[in-house]
Amino acid sequence: MPTATMEPKSVSAGNRSSSQNIRNISEAATTPPPQPKISHGEAFLLIAFAVMADVITLIPFINILAALLFGAFFQLYFYMKKVKGTVNLIGLVIEAVPFLSILPVMTITVVMVIAIDHNPKAKQVIERAQPKTSLKKAA
Repeated sequence: MPTATMEPKSVSAGNRSSSQNIRNISEAATTPPPQPKISHGEAFLLIAFAVMADVITLIPFINILAALLFGAFFQLYFYMKKVKGTVNLIGLVIEAVPFLSILPVMTITVVMVIAIDHNPKAKQVIERAQPKTSLKKAA
């Protein structure tokens, strides 16, 4: 009974790019996914702190000052951890609207930032959606 053997074909000019793509895909598959910058313990503390912030912002006349202070804290923390906190910044703007400050916006946005940090696919989507900005002057 004849047996089928697979012999390697010579790589022609047209197949070079496809074999290079296969090699790149196999290398990408072997690299581990990037580790999240916010650990599970830090995430728990951030969420607890955000819940506390949302409870404090229910108090009339204190809510705007508390939202600004807590929002600044979260933005500084995300900046130090090198995590994009744009979602949290949008939540801070929503928190400044008088009747919308009743909603637990701070908790929702902190959970969203943590989820984006822990999910590599979501991180790629966010990075593609945000324009690349630079503070350097164009030469």
